[in-house]
Amino acid sequence: MKLVILDGYCLNPGDLSWAGLEALGELTVYDRTPLDDEDEIVSRVGDCEIVLTNKTPLSRPVLDRCPQVRYIGLLATGYNVVDVDAARERGIPVCNVPGYGTSSVAQFAIALLLEICCRVGHHDQAVHQGRWSACPDYCFWDYPLVELAGKTMGIVGFGSIGQAVGRIAGALGMEVIATGPRPWAEGTRPAPWVPMEELLAPTGGGFSSNDYVQITVLTQGTVLGASRQLRNVYPNYLQIRYQNPALQELSLGGAERLARLTMEESYRRFYRQVMGQELSPEGCQVLRSLCQKAEESREEEML
Repeated sequence: MKLVILDGYCLNPGDLSWAGLEALGELTVYDRTPLDDEDEIVSRVGDCEIVLTNKTPLSRPVLDRCPQVRYIGLLATGYNVVDVDAARERGIPVCNVPGYGTSSVAQFAIALLLEICCRVGHHDQAVHQGRWSACPDYCFWDYPLVELAGKTMGIVGFGSIGQAVGRIAGALGMEVIATGPRPWAEGTRPAPWVPMEELLAPTGGGFSSNDYVQITVLTQGTVLGASRQLRNVYPNYLQIRYQNPALQELSLGGAERLARLTMEESYRRFYRQVMGQELSPEGCQVLRSLCQKAEESREEEML
């Protein structure tokens, strides 16, 4: 049996072992594969029965040219880079890894929140520049320091990652409320369910004029809608979006700019970072088609 990993560097830059997969058969590992070169993708898949990919797209034309493929494994949670309809028609199972980053993503989301509240990076730089030593007062700061205890965090989308974030927020002394497509019984999750309208309302949902924390783990359309409502009610609210690694950005009073970072743009950034160059126009067209299809099929999903 032959196996191929099309873009293994992100998962294993050299500190892990592929021995478990090597034991299954003849394994070929590519650090990176051009996302916009269909011929090269087909060439690298070759006559392999098992194909593992992170972000290298496996489109219908690719699968048409690789009839020997029997299994597709995603080295990530998202599966939008695979034409799942084409795979289903061919009887090819497509598997992802939905829970591998729950704790680390929740930790990173809280780290972003703490950075904005405490400005640790900025203050570290200021101290090294001698600004604290030169300050006439013992206490030195450039930004107001925000204490999270007693504030309310509203989480839109309360799957495994949202719940992990909620548990950490609770440990920091925050009041946590959450919403999702379906209510859950009280006591079954680490925060009570409230309707979206109530969570975003200036009264009744637990927020006050001093609370500005909103964490979203939704699809693009829902994030944009919730952001617009929040911006109108809380002009200084903070939103952290961590649906996609390439979208781990912060926005203070700039929700719409953040929410408009589309899936397509996130993968453009990923390609730029990994390949060191811009995606070609042909690659952009393929990527745009894949992203549009993924958005349409997952609009109502909660991560």
